[in-house]
Amino acid sequence: MIRLMFPAVLALQFAALSGCQEDVASGLTVHGKVTCNGKPLSGAIVTLDPMSGTSGPIANTAVFDGEFNIGADAGLHGGKYVARFSMLPPEMRKILPPEQAAKLPPDNAMIGPEFDANSRLFCELTPNTKNELKFEIEFHR
Repeated sequence: MIRLMFPAVLALQFAALSGCQEDVASGLTVHGKVTCNGKPLSGAIVTLDPMSGTSGPIANTAVFDGEFNIGADAGLHGGKYVARFSMLPPEMRKILPPEQAAKLPPDNAMIGPEFDANSRLFCELTPNTKNELKFEIEFHR
């Protein structure tokens, strides 16, 4: 009886392990540059939201001095994304180091909805390549 169970157990283990393999397209890194009205943006959050047909999580990170980086640990996959930008919440702005706080836009600055909730900023991330993104946004008027 033990001899008959061994091949079945082995087959189940193989099936379980084959479903746990990491997608070869995951773990991408992204470097981006963001300007607002032609100047480097500071004190914002960029969110990359996968579009239909792209697997993987949503990733977000802070933007300072007009740049952002998303590491491989975010688990992004190759595919198409919507980029959304929002300002750092007031409670986060209050705890920034003085050198970063000095570069923030005024407290009442708001990023326009066409770059946030209604964003039409699209990008495509590709496995095994440098994913360099550039965005120009505007404050809400």
